[in-house]
Amino acid sequence: MRFHLRRLGELIAILVGAALCINYLFPRTSEKIQKIAVEADLFKQYWPNKWSEELEEAGVRLVVFGDSWVDDSVQEGEKGKGRSWTGILCDAINCTSHYNFAGTQPSTDFPQKPTAGVLTVNTAPKLFASTSSPALPDLATQISQYLTLLPRTPRPTETIFILSFGFWDIYHLASLDLETSKVALDKIATELFTQLDRLYQNYGNHALAHGLGKDEEDEEEGEVPFRVVVPKLVDPTLLPGWMARPKPLPPASVAEEQKNAVYLTEHWNTMLTNSIGEWLKTDEEEENDLDIPRNESSTGFSQGLSDHEEETEKAGKVKGVVGRQVVKDVFYYDLPMYIVNMLIEHQLQTEGIVDHKGLGTKGSPFRSISQTCLRESLSSSSSSPSSADLEEFVEVNGKMVCPRPAEYLMWDGFRVGSVANEEIGNAVGEMVTVGMSVKKLLGRGAKDL
Repeated sequence: MRFHLRRLGELIAILVGAALCINYLFPRTSEKIQKIAVEADLFKQYWPNKWSEELEEAGVRLVVFGDSWVDDSVQEGEKGKGRSWTGILCDAINCTSHYNFAGTQPSTDFPQKPTAGVLTVNTAPKLFASTSSPALPDLATQISQYLTLLPRTPRPTETIFILSFGFWDIYHLASLDLETSKVALDKIATELFTQLDRLYQNYGNHALAHGLGKDEEDEEEGEVPFRVVVPKLVDPTLLPGWMARPKPLPPASVAEEQKNAVYLTEHWNTMLTNSIGEWLKTDEEEENDLDIPRNESSTGFSQGLSDHEEETEKAGKVKGVVGRQVVKDVFYYDLPMYIVNMLIEHQLQTEGIVDHKGLGTKGSPFRSISQTCLRESLSSSSSSPSSADLEEFVEVNGKMVCPRPAEYLMWDGFRVGSVANEEIGNAVGEMVTVGMSVKKLLGRGAKDL
């Protein structure tokens, strides 16, 4: 027995000594392993329903960055909400993996905390300190998580990215004077494209370093597509949730905030349209000269490089082939047109009117466009539900959930329901499948995107 105990002690001493040697000889490796473990835990904390340790299949990977418009998480009482339109899009294009980094304000925040959502930049300029939730990751944070946790093997044939930002920035900026909010929104839009460039550089270097885009006959040639889906922003004043917005203190007024929101939405969509065109033109100028941008951006915000970004940068420079190019393209979906058409179609049908575009004849799939399925109380709607519905409403976390969600255009004050999401997802899927991108439209001489 004493002999066995002595041998056991010697074995333990050897193992401890080996661990100390590894830590001494490879301290950075040890730190990286610890960092990866911590980041994985953080990812599971913020995106608990979106983490998968299984290796994905080779094919089309869909990666989503954004806010509640594209978030596919389901909180308590949201079973009837259905999938986000990005999930429908995944089915439409037969994607083999779907990574969704978008975020939504937790339902447990209500009614103690004010309404908020994911901002494009949490640190920009400090206008949202009292209104936004610090737990919601902004664009830079979401991209960092994607780059850090990027599955290495097997690699997908192609990755399509989705960016849905700006809605909640405008929601909060509308409460400021117009000139201040306009300047802030310009900086936020610039930062969005700074982060998009960061994503493009990292993805391009990673793709070239790992041989994506090689032609079967000539390994020195072939294009690597970098395709991004960007929806236009919906005017928040068109949605039921805007009516529940807290009344501003004098001298501000409800009418002024509404006017600001309308102007800022139009301004954002115009900036986005122009910036997309300019961003695509840089394809011709770069000639595949990929290089990860450093910390500073034109907006004054900073974003350090992760270990993965540093490694990808080196790999891309060493193994990148000049004959292959990472080609940008954008699918610019007109989301506000869909919402407006649904509103007009329903109203015209109710009144028995048909306009010159044929609206009023297609038939609205919704029983209600002004009410929401998820409500703070039954009395909060502009019109009362039927007695049959009244008996079937279910209370969850202090809110009432309707019995038939598919009959409503809106799930809650700022999110569309399952039917609308399905139609939006299929429409975007058709755009991607037939290749109706901005480059193709501009190539045909289109004046408006």
